[in-house]
Amino acid sequence: MKLNKMVKICFLILFLVSHLFGEPILPKSSIEGIVLNEKTKEPVAWVDIYIHEINRGAATNKNGQFFIPNIPAGEYSVHFTRIGYNELHKHIIVLENDTTILNIKLLPNSFESEAIVIEDHSEHSHLQEPDLEINNREMGRKLGTTLAETIKDLPGLEQQTNGPAPARPVLRGLSGDRLLLLENGKRPGDLSTTAADHAVTIEPVTAERLEVIRGPLALAYGTNTTAGVINVVRNVSSKTNHQINGAFSAGAESVNSGIVSSLNLNVPLNDFYFYGDGSFRKAANVNTPSGALKNTSVETGSGKAELSWQPLWGLLKSSFAYYQSDYGIPPSIPELGHPNGIDISLNKNTIQLEGLVHKPIKGLNDLQIEYDLTNYFHEEFTSTGRNDAAFSLTSQHLSFKTSFEGFSIFQGIKVGSWFEHRDYKSGGLTNTVNSIETSMAGWIYQENDFGPLKTSAALRLENKTILPEEEKVDLRVGNIRKRSFTDYAASLKAQFALSQSWLVQTTLLKAFRAPGIEELFSDGPHLASYAYEVGNADLNPEKTYGAEIGISYDDNLLYFNLTGYFNRIDGYLFSQNTGERSWKRNDLFRYKMVGLDSEIKGVEAITKIDISGALNVSVSASFIEGNLLENFSENDKIIKVNEPLPFMPPFKGSLDITYKWNPFSIIYSANYAADQDRPGRFEKPTKEYLIHGLNIDFFIPGESLLHTFSFTVQNATDETYRRHLNRIKDIFPEAGRNFKLFYKLYF
Repeated sequence: MKLNKMVKICFLILFLVSHLFGEPILPKSSIEGIVLNEKTKEPVAWVDIYIHEINRGAATNKNGQFFIPNIPAGEYSVHFTRIGYNELHKHIIVLENDTTILNIKLLPNSFESEAIVIEDHSEHSHLQEPDLEINNREMGRKLGTTLAETIKDLPGLEQQTNGPAPARPVLRGLSGDRLLLLENGKRPGDLSTTAADHAVTIEPVTAERLEVIRGPLALAYGTNTTAGVINVVRNVSSKTNHQINGAFSAGAESVNSGIVSSLNLNVPLNDFYFYGDGSFRKAANVNTPSGALKNTSVETGSGKAELSWQPLWGLLKSSFAYYQSDYGIPPSIPELGHPNGIDISLNKNTIQLEGLVHKPIKGLNDLQIEYDLTNYFHEEFTSTGRNDAAFSLTSQHLSFKTSFEGFSIFQGIKVGSWFEHRDYKSGGLTNTVNSIETSMAGWIYQENDFGPLKTSAALRLENKTILPEEEKVDLRVGNIRKRSFTDYAASLKAQFALSQSWLVQTTLLKAFRAPGIEELFSDGPHLASYAYEVGNADLNPEKTYGAEIGISYDDNLLYFNLTGYFNRIDGYLFSQNTGERSWKRNDLFRYKMVGLDSEIKGVEAITKIDISGALNVSVSASFIEGNLLENFSENDKIIKVNEPLPFMPPFKGSLDITYKWNPFSIIYSANYAADQDRPGRFEKPTKEYLIHGLNIDFFIPGESLLHTFSFTVQNATDETYRRHLNRIKDIFPEAGRNFKLFYKLYF
């Protein structure tokens, strides 16, 4: 579907929904209340209130009061978060045309954690809640140059890097298109999944929270969610406390002379709400125990402006966002392509529209329509200033979703559809054929409550079609032609409450991932990736069959979770080092796209203990093993093997000891990684390491301001170590000792 047609259809749908269906039904449900300190009974200001199911939020005023209007009838989990207090999840039922009054009491707490919270209803289903959630405070404490660096030490997570700037999260050994990254529930529209040197265009300093979603709920976003979904919430829709509020932050670190700053502002204007944010980041070359890592500077700017209108019948919202970054790729060894490094410049602009109508017709809950248009441009330059590669992507997404009510057979069912149009172009030395990619999908999600047993299930059917600008036969790539892929993904999750504290859950998954444009049609040198990349026009889709089982215990003083998982991936798509030099560029090894059967299995464990009112301990560990079940023989025939899958993280563990003395908290952390002695073909093993860190937080509350400070020491002993998923680990080790200071002001 062409650009102008999609835009016209979107605007027409928004108009029809808001004018033809929106007026007859005017739900007047709302939530209001007050938050008090449980010990002193005094009002608590600056409490962040978030309703996950509808991405709505508010903040308490100086009197501890809050008000959230225009809430559809239904069951919700309301999250109350405030620095210095236990996080509280309040499970409520909002009735039609009613005001739900909440009197919330928060307990001052020494145990600040993103995973352990107070639950006020033990029978509540957690099926629609994220598997892992990191709040704003924790994001600030762990803040790194990139999203991947910010979350790399969490259980099951790692980062794959090609320098400080181009870093991508890895979850359970999977990344790229198998781990879907979202910002406010939408795809970022960049090319970060296609090559190791392409940066993720999500700025962590502007994030309010982060969610990791797995299982049936993840299928609302894609069929390629074997690892799951990481959703970065940039701004919670409508801070409806009817007063101007916002936050300013600034930070600095020593390891790269880096600085970062951001500002966000919420302005309510009757039924209209304006949100705006901006950020700036600049860093010089990274220092390691072996010296400075050349050409690793980065300079990034981002911003967003959003205007929403929230009449009684629903919501209309429009926004514009931009992201710009200039960063360097470190020099390779002299015989590999670019001994002086590569400079990359990228720009991205996004326009988003959203419409929502409460109960447009009998039997339907909210009908939501979203559209976005993203223009992305990316250039790569050698040290001489020559344009080595250029990539352009124009992407559009249109989605619809709603849920049923009042029909017993359809009760609790959510449905949606999704459309994508991508116009891809490349230039410079790359020879990837310009192509158009279109996708369309429909999905359905349902959950059931059988008392202690709760289940959810989802099904998603998707088609992807790739149309090259030119059809031809290439000696290396193969028969370049139109390709079309259709398949389904499905997932079933069940959780059983053994008691008020013990919970057992299991998930079954069948996932589907079609190859992308560059995987099919690439043919040319990519210096920033240290490779001559060759696609495979005959690739077939990946099909994943997975299972997961876990058990957890939570009584607020002790939290424990143990999870094991197994994924069988038929036709695992990856760029395999052939070990041969390209005949066109003898300074680069030839990487060929292949699809080979594989399996990935692993175990994750986490324990959190509240030892006293001031001291707590958190311990986590994760182990993963990936194996190729087939590979190519010397005469290029596929044979059965059992050899390590490339780029698999080693066993890792972490320890956090927190001592709290309001308004201060002190956290000692230790992060351990074992030897990776099962490297893939042409990979080198890495040695074990143990890294120590220290964090000191404190806050200064006021009547209208809240100041927070965080001082962090990373790699306190200046250890020389190498992460296995760092593509340049053979050139330089990881960053050395780093002192970080981060300040945030809420107003």
